[in-house]
Amino acid sequence: MQFIQSILCREGYDNRSRFLSIYALSVICFTVLANLFSNYFIIALIAMLLIAAMITLTTIRRLRDAKLNKNWQFVPGAAFIVAGTIILLLGSSVSYWFLLVPSVFCLLLMTYPSKLSNEQQTRDYILGYFGPVDLSQYKEAHNQHHVSNDRIEPTLVGQASQAGDIHFDEFNAQAHQPEDSDTASSNQVDFGELIRLKLLGNKKLQIILASAIAFILLIAFIASLIKPSNDNATSSQSSPTSSMQNELQPVIATESSQLERLHALSMPDNFELYLSQHQGVTIAWQADDVNNGLLWSQLSAKGDSSCQAIKFNKGKGFRPLNVQVEGKINYFANFSPLDSQALIKALAVRGNFSLCGYSFSLKGSQAALGKNNQYADLLN
Repeated sequence: MQFIQSILCREGYDNRSRFLSIYALSVICFTVLANLFSNYFIIALIAMLLIAAMITLTTIRRLRDAKLNKNWQFVPGAAFIVAGTIILLLGSSVSYWFLLVPSVFCLLLMTYPSKLSNEQQTRDYILGYFGPVDLSQYKEAHNQHHVSNDRIEPTLVGQASQAGDIHFDEFNAQAHQPEDSDTASSNQVDFGELIRLKLLGNKKLQIILASAIAFILLIAFIASLIKPSNDNATSSQSSPTSSMQNELQPVIATESSQLERLHALSMPDNFELYLSQHQGVTIAWQADDVNNGLLWSQLSAKGDSSCQAIKFNKGKGFRPLNVQVEGKINYFANFSPLDSQALIKALAVRGNFSLCGYSFSLKGSQAALGKNNQYADLLN
């Protein structure tokens, strides 16, 4: 809990490694959530805004750590929001190249080393963070892990005395060696800062990099606009189901536009029953992603052959009037009112059934039907 508070804390300092880790984790989370909720724009947008807020908070702490101007504190987060919105609107994998823009700002911030303020002599970073949130428990756990991994080898008395002499000599030798870690660290080359200074001092290189990024983003934008049409063309050529759905689209209006779904009843094996205003039975379930439309129509005798009839483990089957898909995962099989009583009785006494390639158990279905007055009347 303390660790999460340190990520959401506005105060404190983030060193370079922590800042980079948080940003990389934010990009990964956004990529996963954007794909997971690709059909739910509002949810994906809210997730993106929360991730952008987390990036903004770590940016504020990084700027404070490097003693930089606070005017930059909203730049990476704002750039991430713009890039994320474009990605969600275009809905193409190529559009993820737009994350290059906030990444450039974050990489630039990472090149600045940590700097102590006038009143500070040192910062004891824990997991890359220094601030009001207490993370000492993680430091103690780390120390305990190292202590538990230490091994004590058995030694003879003579060997122990010799080893003691050797260690004593080594200690004396080390004691006479000058120790100035600050001087040593200051003499080390900071590659991040060196790269930044080289870049800022070379206008020609800046123009080349800016042009390259602009070119990549332009190509990504054009590809995102073209790709959906190509995908639709490919899927319509390669998938016979898609072409059949296109042929059957005009039939939907005539068959199902006036059909109501009343008296919803959840069944034990993850499917539902409905009754239309004409007492026709509808079986509904959720399954694989497919294009919205009609999978099968008795009126045109076209569509997915596995949807032509509902088949029970024994006894006769029943032909649906049609099977349609809504919301890409919601399947609805609509049956004639003439078959309602026989179909409900079969659902009550049979062991299982299959429809459109999906199998369902009917264990406990008789009890579920008997508890609902609308369906219990059809059992009599």
